[in-house]
Amino acid sequence: MQKAIIVTPYAEPEKGACTIRVNFFKDSLIDAGFAVEVLAPKRESTPELPGFRRVSSKIDMAFRIISRKPYLVLGVSPPLQPNVFALSASKICGAKFILDAKEDPLYIAPKTDSLQAKLKNLIFLISRKFVYILSDKLLFLTKSDLNSAATDYSLPESKLVLLMNGTDTKKVRFDKLQRDYVRKKFGISESELVLVYGGSTGDEEVEQFLESVRHLAESNQLRIILVLAYEENKASKRQFDNLVARIEQLGIERKVACISNIDYSEMYKYLSAADVGIIPWPNELVTSIPVKLFDYSAAGLFILAKAPEKSELSEFIRKNTLGISVSGWHGFSLEVEKMLKSRKSISVFRESNRKKAQSMFDRSMQAIKFKSIIERLMSYTGMNPEKPPAK
Repeated sequence: MQKAIIVTPYAEPEKGACTIRVNFFKDSLIDAGFAVEVLAPKRESTPELPGFRRVSSKIDMAFRIISRKPYLVLGVSPPLQPNVFALSASKICGAKFILDAKEDPLYIAPKTDSLQAKLKNLIFLISRKFVYILSDKLLFLTKSDLNSAATDYSLPESKLVLLMNGTDTKKVRFDKLQRDYVRKKFGISESELVLVYGGSTGDEEVEQFLESVRHLAESNQLRIILVLAYEENKASKRQFDNLVARIEQLGIERKVACISNIDYSEMYKYLSAADVGIIPWPNELVTSIPVKLFDYSAAGLFILAKAPEKSELSEFIRKNTLGISVSGWHGFSLEVEKMLKSRKSISVFRESNRKKAQSMFDRSMQAIKFKSIIERLMSYTGMNPEKPPAK
């Protein structure tokens, strides 16, 4: 049986979108006949689970790859830098290398005009060119990122693959019993409109979202559920605590329920309790689509996003009629007000968004595509993951 190694910044038991995607790759590779090992950074209080090895440094990770002599290495980004070492190690031991590329050019641009910021950005761009050109395959979440890579680095079409995020429609669904249970648990009446946000602390404009609907929450018409993931370290815990403190400063702590670091299999309960899925998207992330969009759809939620008008996210929501995307927080607040006055306008999305998730966004479809990519990659060298190479 051939070996595959996944290099990632986060893995089980850590929570979040990255871990979900890593598990998707791991399961798909196992289904394709590989023995899979996941390498992730060693962190304080994060246990090492079977099949998941915690490495102390990039050098430690590179030596692990070389010593294991895998057939395939898959690097998950961001950040990109560890994949420079993973790719180099792959070349040394003769392994194929696939990069799951999720770097947004606008997001990684220098934040200041300082020499240090410009130098850091230059190093990143050189590293990205190195990895993009030497990878055997590049996976992209959106068409615009794929096209940008093709143009910037003159990459052949055969190397580039669009492999969107998705959802597990068996795990993420609408459940009326759970809706009633969660609403009762938090004292939410059926007449109240519930907005839900699921994501990591510090990634998106959650505070701005809360500030924009504060006056509506105070009116006893609106409730909010935050399902947050954060690392088990002091900095991430501080971010979470700061958000809780901000909610108290706004005076809406009785209107906001915070749930943290739950397992993905539990997510559907809180999505079922809500009516609207919120995406407070940063203006820098023009080419990205968050995985929460697909989970919201699977639970039958109407989607309300604050995102740049000309962005992949806004276009995707409009094209697939999943909800509404507005470019500013004032417009966002006005849309919530409209929903409070007419709940029927969003209730029709419960069934239609669920059907779209099942027919277009289910991760099983992406698994089929990913496994076909692996099969084609192996066919070039006459390899079979279930059989050793001929001597």
